[in-house]
Amino acid sequence: MSDERLHPLLARYGGEAVADEGLDARRAADAPRDPVGGAPATGGPAFLADYAGDPDDLSAQRWAVVLPAGREDRYEAIAELVARRGAEAPLRRPYVVPRGADPAAWRRDVYLDEAVPEEERPRYLLILGDLDELGPEWQQALSVDAFVGRLAFATPEEHAAYAAKVVAAEATPPRPATALFYTAHDGTRATFTGFRALARPCREAAERALDAAQWPLADVLEIGAPGDPAAGALRAAAATPAAVLLSVSHGLGAPKGGWASPADQRALQGALRLAADRCLDVAAVGAEPFLPHGLWLFMACFSAGTPATSAYERWLGGLPDAGDLVRAALESLPAPGVPPFVAALPRAALANPRGPLGVVGHVDLAWSYAFQETDGRSRASRFTGVLRAAVRGKRLGPATDVLLRHGRAASEALADLEAAGAPPVKRAQAWMERQDVRGYVLLGDPAARLPTR
Repeated sequence: MSDERLHPLLARYGGEAVADEGLDARRAADAPRDPVGGAPATGGPAFLADYAGDPDDLSAQRWAVVLPAGREDRYEAIAELVARRGAEAPLRRPYVVPRGADPAAWRRDVYLDEAVPEEERPRYLLILGDLDELGPEWQQALSVDAFVGRLAFATPEEHAAYAAKVVAAEATPPRPATALFYTAHDGTRATFTGFRALARPCREAAERALDAAQWPLADVLEIGAPGDPAAGALRAAAATPAAVLLSVSHGLGAPKGGWASPADQRALQGALRLAADRCLDVAAVGAEPFLPHGLWLFMACFSAGTPATSAYERWLGGLPDAGDLVRAALESLPAPGVPPFVAALPRAALANPRGPLGVVGHVDLAWSYAFQETDGRSRASRFTGVLRAAVRGKRLGPATDVLLRHGRAASEALADLEAAGAPPVKRAQAWMERQDVRGYVLLGDPAARLPTR
């Protein structure tokens, strides 16, 4: 293992980046971690409706909604989208999940029920519910077998607006996409690492694809530059229809001493930090055009949501040099009795009729393990693959799975290393990679696709 240090993409609200000096990767290997038994089941979306068929063929793969008991009104609110999906494939009635159900047991006993013919089992699942109703572990468990997305709107009107947007996008004549790459160059080591190992390699891959006419691209733009962390051009560039945006930044966490109120936390946590005193706010993505009919890959801590507990809590507590990060992480988690939640920024973007069809973000602390080897080599191809699939018109579920399958592979590698009694450093690397990748989720309909093919 090299002497690379671990950098979280987290900054305190109104303050500086947390643990910008990084954590000692060697010492991190010996810190306590959750047992391997906590890993999701291995494998991938294979033995489903038509596992030998085209994953993008909804007539073969099917589509269904998963929602908490008592909230069937949400299904009615997306009636326009339901009708559209019903025109593509036979519909299954919604899966209604009882309160308190265990996701692993529900997956085994209901979704994978042997009494259901395999060809009738829907491969695309849209969760309608916030994290206090169906937590992030539901997406992680179901993503083993299916392509899973989530909507977590507060009102029927927001559900209906999103449904209408998806249907309108699928009726829009195809056009070449624009690939946008934004890094918050705020002088921190974490964003510099994200630029060097993720944003720049992805941009260079898109430029090569544009030159060779390998993707349906109209342009590739890098937004912002060192010394311009606020990137005033971000909102202007994001007004481009059918664009894909990869952003690398810190996500806002709690100020020192914690959030003043749960309402403040829900409104601000996970927002894209432009600079120490500025962030991309809900108004910027919820009112004006922002990635209309596009896709946003949002790399930052808590960018998709905040869970009830962090997978890293026990591990961070065992690190001698992680004191400030431990405090920041714990203060950023919901207080006792306060529910977990999907972040306000992507929720506002998705509810915007002139906003994106999907957002891929993180529901925990986000690290560099998903896009960088411990010796500094880039793993950016995982994210480039998501962009490539999306701009080629693949549905967002299979496009996101280009990344998520690496989390399943890391789970298999971790199980093998644990069984073989491998050195702690190797097991720690696999554990961190698994946790970091599995924290990414798709917000939006997994069957949606950009009008770019």
